[in-house]
Amino acid sequence: MAKRRMFSSDIIRTDAFGMLSLGAQAVYFCLGVSADDDGFISSALTTTRAHGGSEAELNELVNAGYLMRFDSGIYLIRHWHLHNQIKKDRYTPTICLKEKSSVVLVNNIYYFPTEPECLQDGSTLEPQISEEKDSIDKPSITKSSRDDKEPFSPPSLQELKEYAKQINYYSFHSDAFLAYYNAHNWTTSNGNPVTDWKKMVDLWKAREKAPVSRPPSSYTTICDPRNYDVAELEKLINN
Repeated sequence: MAKRRMFSSDIIRTDAFGMLSLGAQAVYFCLGVSADDDGFISSALTTTRAHGGSEAELNELVNAGYLMRFDSGIYLIRHWHLHNQIKKDRYTPTICLKEKSSVVLVNNIYYFPTEPECLQDGSTLEPQISEEKDSIDKPSITKSSRDDKEPFSPPSLQELKEYAKQINYYSFHSDAFLAYYNAHNWTTSNGNPVTDWKKMVDLWKAREKAPVSRPPSSYTTICDPRNYDVAELEKLINN
């Protein structure tokens, strides 16, 4: 079982999460640390009470959509796969097989099949596991989470630079853009999969207050406030 647990800012830095009671927020973090590698918690009530919480906080998290509760008393963190990407060599499958078989995974979010938000496609639920052995996990792009018409492929750094040049976006930090969407598994802030990375670059540009509209020039005048010396400028004026 993996020992490291993460929490996505896309979930916990939202107004919805902030409106939860402080007790419910604390319980959520405690359960996130205690969950197995698929997000299931078989001792949720015990863990909650051990940290000064009660069943009221569990109910609050269920009603708010952050936890899923089963008749067996087992709980599941709905956004588990948005929080954690576990390497294959560290992943241990859950023992809550009955509960796992009763939910589906859509865009890395768990749903009961009867929930309106669940877009059933008949696919088999599989754990979200990184195949990489590097210290930095790369995004795992699956066909079921993308548009079937045209499989999505993340751009390379060179492709980003070339496209930014085409749209005159010379202040674009392609490395920051790539790092951001790699970290978010190429999903938007609302959890939907990215299907057109160029549109995301366009949006990135639109969010800038004053993007550079022309290539940076290596030419600077003597009046450039970053380069001139006051004493030298006065000498030039007096001469």
